Amino acid sequence: MDKKMKTLTFIANLEKFGGIETVFCNEAALLCKKYRIILLSNGKLPKNICQFCEAHGVKYVDVLQKTSWGHPLKKIAYKISKRMYVQKSKSFMESSDIVIDFKNGSSEGLMKKVQNLTAPKILWMHGGMPYVEQYMQNTDYAFFDKIVCLTDAVKEKLCLKYPEIKQKFIRIYNPMDFEKIKKSAEAPLEHVKEDRFFTHVSRIHRDKDIKTLIDAYNLYFQRNKGSLTPPLYIIGDGPERKHMEAYANTLPAARKIKFLGMRANPFPYMKKAAAVILSSPSEGLACVLLEALCVTEGVVVSSDCPDGPKEILADGKFGKLFQTGDAAALADILQKIDEGKITHDMFTKGLEKHLDKFSMKTVQKKLIDFFENHIKE
Repeated sequence: MDKKMKTLTFIANLEKFGGIETVFCNEAALLCKKYRIILLSNGKLPKNICQFCEAHGVKYVDVLQKTSWGHPLKKIAYKISKRMYVQKSKSFMESSDIVIDFKNGSSEGLMKKVQNLTAPKILWMHGGMPYVEQYMQNTDYAFFDKIVCLTDAVKEKLCLKYPEIKQKFIRIYNPMDFEKIKKSAEAPLEHVKEDRFFTHVSRIHRDKDIKTLIDAYNLYFQRNKGSLTPPLYIIGDGPERKHMEAYANTLPAARKIKFLGMRANPFPYMKKAAAVILSSPSEGLACVLLEALCVTEGVVVSSDCPDGPKEILADGKFGKLFQTGDAAALADILQKIDEGKITHDMFTKGLEKHLDKFSMKTVQKKLIDFFENHIKE
């Protein structure tokens, strides 16, 4: 690797391949040809993240996962691994041109070890305002030179709440590989027999409020007495899956609510769905909405939660918004979509130009300009 390349060190405990993990990979892929990228994780990185790093020349340092010991040697191995991780991490950060805490201040302890370094230190905030505000309250943000927000809405709120450091806040959208998404969406559907269906794609967690989605679909189903109603496919896995499946099975619409589990490629489902639905009480940028806008032949529907959906859907110009937690309002939208009163064609004007703001090419320029402006010669 060219010794003249500047070094960007990202600190992020990437435990699973979710939203933040996808964003890191997209950004690292854009930056690795211009910069030397280092990833520090204070947990064991999943195999697919390691494979990505190796394929793109990203140097990574992680540590053994702390588990029940079982044997004294395991405890010794963990302590040695942890000590080596701290030493290597400190060395990498001290030689970096920029150090980025990429996961909401989760590595504050490690950052404090180098907070007096002259290299610029960046805090990257993921999530909607409720989560960002919590992290800000628990993070010593004073030594960060810049704080990156994912949406204009979050940036504006933080500037109002922390006017003394408003010059530190900057908005950078997550880069979306729309060409790859479109190509992936051409794959055949699996486990779907119906020509018409609704879908939801997310980690099945309480912060996604899948109960409201299920309740809304059940209301819609009952209004139509179940006759020829398109099924609801819920794609994803997570700690709430068993609970949500059990709850759905108690409802009249049980046979029409189908949990498909994790899908490596959810985009064919998004493409063919009559509606792609998000019901979260809070979101960051909500990349799933951008993915849906890119490929769906149906309608994108989202709760009007803080802080990304309204910005992504341009206040309803590119999809339908409903009040967070309002199952009846969502049921009304599903009904109108099914009746053809709300259609895909109603939301396409200006969409391509709108999506360009989130494209890899556009965000790449923003990222490089940002880092170039903060690298000290």
